[in-house]
Amino acid sequence: MIEVGGHKSFGGYINYLDAFGIPWAVVADGPALAPNSDLRKQLARLGAAGAEPPGDNTDFAAWRAWWSSVGVFTLANTFGTGGDKAGEIEAFLGRLDSQLWQTVCAEQDGKPRRGAAFAAACQPTPEEVEALYRGIRKHLHGRNA
Repeated sequence: MIEVGGHKSFGGYINYLDAFGIPWAVVADGPALAPNSDLRKQLARLGAAGAEPPGDNTDFAAWRAWWSSVGVFTLANTFGTGGDKAGEIEAFLGRLDSQLWQTVCAEQDGKPRRGAAFAAACQPTPEEVEALYRGIRKHLHGRNA
């Protein structure tokens, strides 16, 4: 796993991996999954946009399923593009265990460090995280076939 610096930066990494025939998967926050996101535009330019997208631009569940079909996965349950940060990984972690999340935020700086500290302290692994990795494995196995 590598951190790419935000949802506007996936395209270069995907292009590089595709050039060498390396299977890839993306894990992103909800805003990256919005119908008109920079990530969608990057995938379209690279010819990796997949099947016809959902017609309803407000149906997060349908978009989430479409995104997973092209190799983009999330733990978000909403786009979160209204400025409320509801689609960010931080919102997911806070829903899992708000007290642990507050403790980690007080002790760590930055999203990657906070996420790693939360994961280390959150046992057992949440089902949503297990499902995310099952989806990634299935996607990567299909691209390797």
